[in-house]
Formats: sequence, C-alpha cells, structure tokens
Amino acid sequence: MEATREYYKSFSENIELADLTVPNAHQFYNAEVGVTLFSTLSYERLFWGFKTIIYPLGYEGFPIKNSNFNSVCVKSEEELRLKLNSALEVSDEKFYEVNGIENYRYSDYKLFKN
Repeated sequence: MEATREYYKSFSENIELADLTVPNAHQFYNAEVGVTLFSTLSYERLFWGFKTIIYPLGYEGFPIKNSNFNSVCVKSEEELRLKLNSALEVSDEKFYEVNGIENYRYSDYKLFKN
C-alpha cells in the first residue's frame, strides 16, 4: 500500500486512497475524482454522478471503438496525469459535459426524475 501511495504522490498533492475497511460505494463522496482500473466501480461512480477516470490496464480492446467511455479512459501514465489534472479543475457538471457522458448519470433517467 505504501508503494501505491508514493506512486500517486507524483500526480497531485490531493491524492488519497480509499479506506479498505469501508465498502467502496460508501466512499464515493470522499474523492473528487476516482481512478479505477477495470471494475464495476467505474460505472457505479459515473452513474451516481462522481467524476471517474478509467485506466484499463491489460484490456487492449476496452472500451470498444466509438464508445462514450473513450473520453474517460486513459491508456498511459501521461494521459492519466493530464486527464486527472483536468478533471480536478472542473465541476462535476462540466466533467460530464466535456466528456460527452452527460446523459449517463442516474439523474438523467426518467425513472429517477420527479
């Protein structure tokens, strides 16, 4: 865990890792931007309106071509740095708009509207 902390310190001063004793879904609000590898947590965070970047290491075919998720995926450390810094500078609303996924959040589904 300490090696992971040291690695992410080079990205930003504001990087924190999740508390491993608390379910991930209960901690979404603790992170302004979540960085995931390849997990359903990526989609859960995005669906519930939390800024998320996916770094699908080892999954060359992901996301599929022309997928909306291409805009929130990175393929290299440098791309991760750029996307993370960019995400930290914008509001949640702007993040979804800039990445073309503004209709992915739960609040955009008729089921959840009043």
